[in-house]
Amino acid sequence: ADPSSYFIEKNIEQLFETLMEAVVTAKPENPRQFLAAHLQDNRSISFHDFLSLFNSISKISAETNPRNAFDSIINETCKLLNCERASLFIHDPTQKCLKLIVGKGAKGLVLYENSGFTWTVFNTKQCVNIADVYSDPRFDCSVDLTTGFVSKSMLGVPILNQDREAIGVLLALNKKTGAFPEKDEEIMAKLAHQAGISIRNAYYYQQAIYNENKTKVLLRFIKNLSKDKPGQPLALELAKHAGDLINADRCQIFLIDRSAEKLLLIAADSGVDFRLPLNSGLVSYAATTGETVNISNAYEDPRNITDFDEIFNYKTQSLMAVPIKCDDEIIGAIQVTNKHYHNVFGDIEIYDTFTKEDEKLLQVFSEVMGKKLKHSFRLLLDITPVTEDVSKFESSFGKKKNSFSEDSSTMQVIKEEKET
Repeated sequence: ADPSSYFIEKNIEQLFETLMEAVVTAKPENPRQFLAAHLQDNRSISFHDFLSLFNSISKISAETNPRNAFDSIINETCKLLNCERASLFIHDPTQKCLKLIVGKGAKGLVLYENSGFTWTVFNTKQCVNIADVYSDPRFDCSVDLTTGFVSKSMLGVPILNQDREAIGVLLALNKKTGAFPEKDEEIMAKLAHQAGISIRNAYYYQQAIYNENKTKVLLRFIKNLSKDKPGQPLALELAKHAGDLINADRCQIFLIDRSAEKLLLIAADSGVDFRLPLNSGLVSYAATTGETVNISNAYEDPRNITDFDEIFNYKTQSLMAVPIKCDDEIIGAIQVTNKHYHNVFGDIEIYDTFTKEDEKLLQVFSEVMGKKLKHSFRLLLDITPVTEDVSKFESSFGKKKNSFSEDSSTMQVIKEEKET
C-alpha cells in the first residue's frame, strides 16, 4: 500500500503539526515525556474523536483575528460534543465578575462573584459535569430566566494561563443525547487549553491595535495644538483626543473660576454645562490638591458625587481625574470615565480600571494642553467679576439642552439662554 495515501487519509501531517504546537506552547523540560503523557491523557477518546479534536484545534489556531478564534471555539465545542450551546467566559479581577465574551444563543451576560456552577469551575479549577442541573441546589437559574433558555445537562472546564492560574471558563450545555460522558471532559479540557492561548493572543492583538491608535491620536493632538483655534472648539477637540488616547468612554475638561470658587465645565460630550464647587467631587479634589485620582469603582469612594449620573442616566464605574497645570499653577482638571474593556472581548457595559500608563499619558497630555487652554480662556481665568465674564463665556456654548437646579447643594445652574 502507498504510505502517502495513508498519511492523507488519516491526516497524519496535521496530527504532527498539532502535537508540535502543544510542545512549543508548553515548553516542557522533557518533550518526549510530555508527548507520552499528552497522548495517554486521551486514552478514553477514540481515534476518530482524537482526529476530530485535532482538526478542530487546527481550525481555531488558523484564525488570526481573536474574535473569529473565539467564535470558532464555540462552534467546534458544539460540534465535537454534540450539544445545544456553548459559552466562553473571561474573568475580570477588577470588577470581580465573569463576562461572557462569546456564546451560542447568548450575549452580554455577566456573572458576579461566587454565583452558580461557572464560578465553582473557576474557583476550584476543576471540571464540573452535571447531568441534571435543576436537581442540584448549587445551580443558579437566573441566566435561564434572563435568556429564556432551559439548561439541562452542563459541562464546564477552567481556562488556565501559562502559570496555571484560572482566567476563564468554557461551558457546554445540553448534550443532545443526554449526559456528557467522560470523553467529553477530556475533549473540553483540550479546547479550554486552546481557548487560553486564544485569550493570550487576543491581548497581544489588542495591545498592538491600541499602540497604533495611540500614535495616531498623539499626531492629531500635536497638529491641533499648532492651529490657532478659538477656545471652545479647541477644548472639545482636546477632550476628544484625551478620551481616545486612553480608551475612555467620556472625557470632560474643567477650568477653575476662582472668583466663584467653582470648577466650570468647558468641554464634554453631554451637551450640558455646569459648575461644580471646588470642595465637592473627585475632579474638584484633583483640581485643588494637584493629585491624580484613579479609582476602579467611583461609587465606593465617599468623595464621589452621583448627581450627574442620576440626572443623565449614566453609570460611572472607573474614573480618573488629573490636574491641568500651567507654569506650576493649577488652572483646572481633566476627568475621564469608564475605560473600555478590550474590544476583542465583545460589547460589555462593564469597564476596566485606568492603568498607571494611562495616568502618565494623561498627566503629560494635561501639561501640554495647560498653556493652550490658559491662553484661550484667559478671560475666565484672569478677570474677577463673575457675572460679566461667565455670561460672555456661556454664550460660546449656544443654546443649553439641560441644566442642574440652582438650589442644588453640589451643582450650580448655568441657565438656558432665551431666544430673543
